[in-house]
Amino acid sequence: EKEEEHRTTHLMTDEQLTSQMEAMKKKTREQTQLRSCQPNIERMTDWFNRLVVWTQIELLYERNLQKRRQALTKLLSICASLEQYNNISSLCAIRAGLCSAPIHRLKKTWEHLPKKAKETKANLDELFRLGNGQKNLRNRVAIISQPAIPHLGLFLGDIVFIHDGNDTFKRTDDDDDKEKINWSKMKLLADRIMWISMFQQSPFIFKAVPIIHEYLQSRMKLVSEDFLYRLSREVEPPEKK
Repeated sequence: EKEEEHRTTHLMTDEQLTSQMEAMKKKTREQTQLRSCQPNIERMTDWFNRLVVWTQIELLYERNLQKRRQALTKLLSICASLEQYNNISSLCAIRAGLCSAPIHRLKKTWEHLPKKAKETKANLDELFRLGNGQKNLRNRVAIISQPAIPHLGLFLGDIVFIHDGNDTFKRTDDDDDKEKINWSKMKLLADRIMWISMFQQSPFIFKAVPIIHEYLQSRMKLVSEDFLYRLSREVEPPEKK
């Protein structure tokens, strides 16, 4: 196939080759522009996904049961600190990692956790409980103080709900052929955008710790769910029936 493609390229006229190159450049520009339209969302999503995997790696790379249980206790302690500092985004990511299939099935690891760790896990489950429009999470975010990092998924979900549930244009009562902008929808969108923008005005002031930063960078690798699940079965093989 490659030889045929190579031969076909050589048979092209200069005009055809130039036209194809321009088309490829245009496609590349469009893809670049598309990516750059939402760089902050992309970075936050990437960081979220890396945190989810990192949480699983920290536990599954510990072959010793006692050390794995200590790692789980430490992760729950980190969750308590994240909640205290109003970093709901990272809190949600670590909780997602703890609720993933490879970690959820580690029955021996979850057994005999300290009382404080169990209470933290119960509080997390209650905060992120689904149903009723994630009422508990919304109530927590409604009274959140700055600086803070809210859960991006909640914001994006609201934007999609408002956009899909309301027409962008509405026909006027006096003239069926004339459409006007649906300002009610625009106000709802503007309210959500202003709300998320508010958190960008009050950054956290933390001093970077290079050794911790380097450690996290070395461990935050995006690996497949299948690999993590196989690793989970290795550290805690399925019980024989």
